[in-house]
Amino acid sequence: MLEFVKLCSQSDMSLQDPVVNEPSHKCYVCRGYSSDGFWYVAPPKGETTFPNSALCYPRSFMHCRQCNHWTSSLLGRETLNYESEYSVSTYGSSIHDRFTRIVNLSNSESDNQHRVQWIEARVQRLTESGASKTVLDIGSGLGVFPYLMTQHGWKVLAVEPSRDLCSHLRDLECFEVREGSLESVNSGEVFDLITLNKVIEHVADPIPMLIDARRLLAPCGDLYVEVPDGVGAAESGQDREEFFIEHLHVFSAKSLENTLVMSGYVVAHCDTVIEPSGKFTVRLIARRES
Repeated sequence: MLEFVKLCSQSDMSLQDPVVNEPSHKCYVCRGYSSDGFWYVAPPKGETTFPNSALCYPRSFMHCRQCNHWTSSLLGRETLNYESEYSVSTYGSSIHDRFTRIVNLSNSESDNQHRVQWIEARVQRLTESGASKTVLDIGSGLGVFPYLMTQHGWKVLAVEPSRDLCSHLRDLECFEVREGSLESVNSGEVFDLITLNKVIEHVADPIPMLIDARRLLAPCGDLYVEVPDGVGAAESGQDREEFFIEHLHVFSAKSLENTLVMSGYVVAHCDTVIEPSGKFTVRLIARRES
């Protein structure tokens, strides 16, 4: 997780004032018309509590009728550097225990096992070459996904902004860990695969990040992007975790593909899936536009 909207200060709003999507109701992706989608006067059940998060209520999501993209009303407000708060709020003191529990799930129960299998089936030209397979994982979190990638023969560089999570990742002793963001990776370093697994929905403006990632991608390399699927989630109701407070964007397959095209990529594969955990997800593989 690389960026989060500032949890609104008292000077920004009062609890009685509605939050509006500023400065207009234009969709972030296609600039089509966005109308009121979901409105929240209190946190839905299961939502992580961040410092000052109560001050962000009421909040809403705007829905684009043209590309089905969902945009949080919190987008555009001053950002909060919340790396330490994220790990504490989400995992508390049980980071290693959470990792151990998830990494030991059976194949049929594991989102991450399915993720790795989906990727490898679509980057076979990399996996069949016999050469060293390098992956840059941006926003590695607990590290279950990059850990499993190493089990499939990938050489991983994990980039994570949270100091607590970086300490945990280094304790795994499976891959190189770098504290920071994408900017901490030198342009001279190139990778066969770059992965953004449930990251860009937390970023106010994902397009500059996606453009910047191109400098680190090998000429024949692939970019993997995975995000919550707003289309599937919305059909199940507004209290789904896909619409929790930390998500500034909730994509559709169409809006995610459009975002990648605007960032200078050609989309090679795009699927919507329901993960073993029940999460609605869009995932795609893209390559640099030639």
